[in-house]
Amino acid sequence: MSGYVVNIVLRSVEFSEAIVSALRTLPLFRLRQGRARALAPRTTLHIYCSTDEAKRIRGAARRAETTISSFVLHCLSRSWEAEDSLVKLQRRKPGEGIR
Repeated sequence: MSGYVVNIVLRSVEFSEAIVSALRTLPLFRLRQGRARALAPRTTLHIYCSTDEAKRIRGAARRAETTISSFVLHCLSRSWEAEDSLVKLQRRKPGEGIR
């Protein structure tokens, strides 16, 4: 489980770092601020990664001006949304418009 989460988060970190280095400024996007209300009971998941990976994740969360937890959840959510969109595109019949 840790490997799955760290892989997704580090892809987002690499993307964020690439944008920052390309623009030489902070990214133009921010994560939504504020805490979302839990719709169900919450749980804790400890993610194991190297010290270097942890530093990069902390830095990306700092640049996004959010907590590490919120950053990780945002990365997972965005990854799942992208996967769902790809599945919808693959199921689309030839000639159909994008919805």
